[in-house]
Amino acid sequence: MKSIYHTLEKSKDTLSLPPHAETVTELLQQAFDGNLHIGDCRRAPSEWWRNELEFLQRPQPERWVTRVHLFEDGPCHHGRYIGYANVRPREAGDTDIPAIADAFLAPPFRMLSSRYNLPGARELSQIYGEPYFWCLPYVMPAFPLGGFCSHACLYMAMITMIPYDSRPLGSLDMVLWMNLRNDRIGWGPKPIKPTVIKAQGLSPSDSLNILRKGNCNLWGLDIAWLRLKSEEHSDLQAATEFLTLIQQHIEAGLPVMLHIDFAKLYPAYPSPPPGWERHSILLIGTGYNDDNEATFVYHDPFVGPYLEATWPMLFQGMSWFDKGEEQEAVAIAVVPRDVRYPLKNCHMDTLQETLPWHVELVSKRHFYRRLRRSLTAGLGLLDAVDMRIAINSLKILIPEDQLPSYMWLFSLSRTNMPLDEANPVAYNMAYFYNATTKYPRRPASKVPRIARVFVEAREGQKYVGVQQGMEGYGRLLHIQNDRLVIVDLDDQGTEVTS
Repeated sequence: MKSIYHTLEKSKDTLSLPPHAETVTELLQQAFDGNLHIGDCRRAPSEWWRNELEFLQRPQPERWVTRVHLFEDGPCHHGRYIGYANVRPREAGDTDIPAIADAFLAPPFRMLSSRYNLPGARELSQIYGEPYFWCLPYVMPAFPLGGFCSHACLYMAMITMIPYDSRPLGSLDMVLWMNLRNDRIGWGPKPIKPTVIKAQGLSPSDSLNILRKGNCNLWGLDIAWLRLKSEEHSDLQAATEFLTLIQQHIEAGLPVMLHIDFAKLYPAYPSPPPGWERHSILLIGTGYNDDNEATFVYHDPFVGPYLEATWPMLFQGMSWFDKGEEQEAVAIAVVPRDVRYPLKNCHMDTLQETLPWHVELVSKRHFYRRLRRSLTAGLGLLDAVDMRIAINSLKILIPEDQLPSYMWLFSLSRTNMPLDEANPVAYNMAYFYNATTKYPRRPASKVPRIARVFVEAREGQKYVGVQQGMEGYGRLLHIQNDRLVIVDLDDQGTEVTS
């Protein structure tokens, strides 16, 4: 039985290609290792193309374009399906307008290895009636409009966050929401007059205004780094904390928008567009290149998708905004609406800050699923009755109605390290921190910890422990004589009952 991807590759004659559609493979070639070719093509809607026409205030804007499905031929992956692109219609003389309006593209073959982490990649294509495949959205705006790189990055971030119930906004909506003013007398904000709508770039405050006040069901966390103007030539070590925070948000599955200086990030680019000292890119992943250098993976609306920049390259290419005697570099993490606490405010033990923590954003419904995973991995607890007893006892310890809608999860696994059976050794730890404003009500300088989960080895036996809050009561679970044993702990970690 032939797969649907084989059908898409062999049915190229279903619709005649427009002359400029062949340039799609040229625009994407630098991101992929093998040779790209076009398979099936058909008429399909393009939301981004319609957004551009609405911004130009065209009467009855058309959203139907030519959609081409793309395949890659590499040394070990012949005919690999990499997604599809919507080809923007061209009028006579519009040779400078890129052929790609928007696309859903799978990661390059080299980024499928364990050296790269693209947590935002999901099966997003089905929302437009296409086959399921692991992909990320990409948008290439019509650059003669000018200043649309920030609009494109926000739009890509909103599409990526659809699993979190986001509502993507078009360029016209972004400009309207950017200029909102809160009306304390009447109902809601009032938009600006359409006569002042014009193509313009977005500052960090404009982007935050769109995310926080726009009807997109998202929120923006600003990650800022200040330095004195006299430290203009500071080294990379000074920005390590800033870049690490960006990396943690990306690894939590959240896209991060960063303002850069185009000429500094691409010094060898043949013809940088004028006025592009302020440019925006969307960071979507992390990894290590062939030289074993830590890199960021990002989408550039002007250059292409799935590009890489090492930490020094990104540091040198960042754009700075003057704030009195200081300069500020700003990155914006796009998060669900309820998330208000940044990662930098989470409590971490001093001795454990240097460990390689894995960061995730966990919803309320996944909290007990994480506990179940710890019980299965730590105790090998597979009996359904024992599992139900264990989970119910933990629900009494940490009631579900006290959990916030989202939590930051810091996890650490040291299963490959030798265990000293003479002393308790925690080799699997998970810390859950509140990420919303539900509890406590007022924002605090430090985020409260919801729970601590750990797996220990004591005298050759495994234990799974759960502690409530920072120093709250807890419970210790282990298997003794093929029976599940649950021990209550006080706030000092001392056994009180069994």
